[in-house]
Amino acid sequence: MRINTFKYIFRSLFHYRKTHFAYFLLSIVLSCVLCGALGAGGQIKKRLAEMALKRTGHTDLAIFSGGNFFKADRIGEIEGCEPSSVFQTTGVAFSTSGSTASEKCVPVQIFGVEENFFSFFGNGAWFPMPKEGRAYVNRNLADKLKLQNGAEMILRLPAKGMIPADNPYAGGEKKMSSFKCVIEILPSDAGGDFSVGLDSSLPSNVFLPLDFISEKAGVKGCANICLFKAYGEGNPQVGPGKLLSSFFNVLELEDLGLDLKPVCRGNYLELRSKNVLIPEKTGVAALESGVKPFGIFTYFANSADCKDRSSPYSFVAGSNLPFMPEDMKDDEIAVTKWLAEDLGASVGDEITLRYFAPDSLALVEKSAVFKCGR
Repeated sequence: MRINTFKYIFRSLFHYRKTHFAYFLLSIVLSCVLCGALGAGGQIKKRLAEMALKRTGHTDLAIFSGGNFFKADRIGEIEGCEPSSVFQTTGVAFSTSGSTASEKCVPVQIFGVEENFFSFFGNGAWFPMPKEGRAYVNRNLADKLKLQNGAEMILRLPAKGMIPADNPYAGGEKKMSSFKCVIEILPSDAGGDFSVGLDSSLPSNVFLPLDFISEKAGVKGCANICLFKAYGEGNPQVGPGKLLSSFFNVLELEDLGLDLKPVCRGNYLELRSKNVLIPEKTGVAALESGVKPFGIFTYFANSADCKDRSSPYSFVAGSNLPFMPEDMKDDEIAVTKWLAEDLGASVGDEITLRYFAPDSLALVEKSAVFKCGR
């Protein structure tokens, strides 16, 4: 019996009908999943774009300087864009009307802003700078503290400084500043949810005038965030690279926590860091410039001991030529005449230095033994 091709295919499909039907259903399910994922991806993309607009507004470039503070008025020297300086710090907000602990005390992000900050958000709506004794808060913070417009809130924030808080020489006791203010809720589309971080959760924000809050923090007139708006209507097309270059061009050494001054009767220029240590890249750049530059590492020793005598609180410096003798070995140390007399040390004696480990926040004391070479 001869079977034509069509009949053979039909009988094969009929024989395996259950398997083919299962594959058909599976392909439908997978198609639905794929279409749903594409649709959800489009919604997520739209949602993220809306979130970014609420967080940063019409900002084209945001620069966060970390632990370094720059003078806010320097940014006004940048041409071809609309810059806005922001001072950011963390703190705690207290409510006098909350019934539970979580409603009375909330960690917050505190922003000191300039008047043009609010023009970076919304559709041109202009919010005036908070007056003295008043502050803007976002809806998320207001809900946590159960606050309404006109309610009172107490803010507490730590004092800032040039030395980072995680540095062991920043000091164990941190100064705090507290004050009371009347709040007004700032909508999210007007900058209430402003953030330059990557956290997807809603922030708890407080907004005050930059000069006021930076003075409370101990760094008056300084900022650590700079926003640029360069692509809006009426603004020239300035790229992020040019904005970044212009930002660094207006900075001074003090904005980077550095100080340059003549020493040794003007024979040398000394570059010193207010952050205890000069950043590695800055140090490399400094050593690659100038005429015969050399680095000096200065540290504070708790004591210098020799035999049965001890001299407390000494500065120890490590350097290369021209300050150090050529024949000096790695296990040798040169001491001043005053320290040698105080310790009764002579050439060849062992001197023990005791110091706090710079990589320990618990102030762990370590020691090192050297031979008096000079």
